[in-house]
Amino acid sequence: MQPEDLKIVKLSNGEQVVCYFSYEEGSEFVRLIEPLELKLHSNVNEHGAVDETICLTDWIHHTNDNVFSIAKHRIMTITKPDKSLIEYYATSKKKYDKQKNLIEKQRQADQNARLLEDKFTKGDVKLTKKELYDILAGKITKH
Repeated sequence: MQPEDLKIVKLSNGEQVVCYFSYEEGSEFVRLIEPLELKLHSNVNEHGAVDETICLTDWIHHTNDNVFSIAKHRIMTITKPDKSLIEYYATSKKKYDKQKNLIEKQRQADQNARLLEDKFTKGDVKLTKKELYDILAGKITKH
């Protein structure tokens, strides 16, 4: 997918989603790929004028999925973003992906520490060096 393939999809509930878009002829559903929700924030400045800023956030939080199917009748319109939004999307997507990777690494490290603590708590203190290295490296996981 190329940056110029990005779309802004306006949904019937008013949400605007910046994403790659896929549709198969005859299907009742469309796919939103790597969607970020476009949010508009309005503030009144000290001169009484309205300043508007945008931000991109995860469309659906706390998921590892990157592709979402929605009923096509929920779409009001589809348009192309301007160059500044394409650049902002690329930057935001990199930031979110990096953040998710860091969170996953921390979750894995926490899980490994709990596994090691469980082994010692249960009196199984006879770990070989290999077992200890495997636990710390994340090669042994708790099931």
